[in-house]
Amino acid sequence: MTDNAFDKELLPGASNVGLGAVGFLDLTGMHTLDDLEKMGHIKMVGTALVPEAFLARFTTLPIGSVGDLITIPTPYGGKVKVRKGQILMSGEALASGTGNPADIFVVNGRLLIAGKHQEPRRLR
Repeated sequence: MTDNAFDKELLPGASNVGLGAVGFLDLTGMHTLDDLEKMGHIKMVGTALVPEAFLARFTTLPIGSVGDLITIPTPYGGKVKVRKGQILMSGEALASGTGNPADIFVVNGRLLIAGKHQEPRRLR
């Protein structure tokens, strides 16, 4: 995505205001394509998280200066949980998760995993 993409005219119904000048843009909470279309343009974003189901539509928006575009799978029956900053979790908590195998955990920052040291098991 280049600055040239930002020169496109705004979509019909899109606001003249857009999103930008942020380090991290989390769009995983969007539920419909209408939500995506109404947000207008995107400019000067370090990292953008976009649901996989909306990726094709997202790339047609007026976009400029987006560093990283990360596609998040759209979980059927699950939720996406995004955490920012430094997070300390036990290995047990990370392994047990939320109880729903369709949930996705995204960390923007550092994830520190604490727990008892265990010798690696050999695969047979």
